Amino acid sequence: MARYIVTGLNLLDQVVVEGGEPSPLQLGGSPVYGLSGMLLWTKDIAFATRAGEDFMQSYGAYLLKNGLSTAGVLPVSPSTPRVVMRYDRKGNSLRGGPGEDNSFWRPLAEDIQPFLGGETRGVYISCPPLGCDRFWEGFFRLWPEREFSLMWEPNPPSTGPGFGPATRELCRRVEMASFNLSEGCSLFGAPGEGELLEELRGLGLELCLLRVGARGIYLISGGRVCFAPSAPLPQGQRVVDVTGCGNSSTAAAMAAFWESGGDLAMTGIMANISSSYVLRQRGPIPLVSDGMREEARRLAQRLYREGWCRYL
Repeated sequence: MARYIVTGLNLLDQVVVEGGEPSPLQLGGSPVYGLSGMLLWTKDIAFATRAGEDFMQSYGAYLLKNGLSTAGVLPVSPSTPRVVMRYDRKGNSLRGGPGEDNSFWRPLAEDIQPFLGGETRGVYISCPPLGCDRFWEGFFRLWPEREFSLMWEPNPPSTGPGFGPATRELCRRVEMASFNLSEGCSLFGAPGEGELLEELRGLGLELCLLRVGARGIYLISGGRVCFAPSAPLPQGQRVVDVTGCGNSSTAAAMAAFWESGGDLAMTGIMANISSSYVLRQRGPIPLVSDGMREEARRLAQRLYREGWCRYL
């Protein structure tokens, strides 16, 4: 049993910046980035996903190096799916997510069942909304009432206007959700940031995130809205790759909300610190050491004391 569970679609990524050459294959997909962000704050995580038989050559080593079990990984094919992530020179995504049907590798709710118990506090998944992904039927059948929170983040191909009604319906049935600005405006038909904040505030979620890129995150809970600016980077540190920053901050926010007793300011600070570590290299944080955890905790405490966030 685990305090937190991460699931979703495993991918091996190649990153192409406009005008450049493809990067070597690297670990990708929302689960490993979500895991990477959460590892700064807790080790009590189950990684429950489907993958190819080549898993141990890629993801397996990463999990073991970070002290996690591979027991939650279910091989379903010879190879883990690949995808090319394309960005312009400013870091904006030109194409998000795989363009082909990848439902074969997507998890079933039953996949997380062995790791979910009375001590479980949160489950993170990025996938299509209600009626568009096989995960949901089993999830709501197995856990119609629950003491844990499910944090949902729409996957990029499911953020067009046509997915708006299914998104609203799902937000009535889960506890937490996370959107970036362009996704949210598209899904909810909002013309701008202010209007979207009001739409998200009206959803009544336990926790809702609105991610606004390099500026930071809005956190909405119980009618309150808090803005958390992005975490500062160490002097001389440059942004290498923003792939997975949304996944890492979203999953980290789920854990931080529980660990902080629902403190929105601390939740936002911890979430942004997670993404600030992910963008320092290609792929997820290679090794989350105890020293790195202590460094992150000290930074979170300092920013909180300094009043880094503001309530609106």
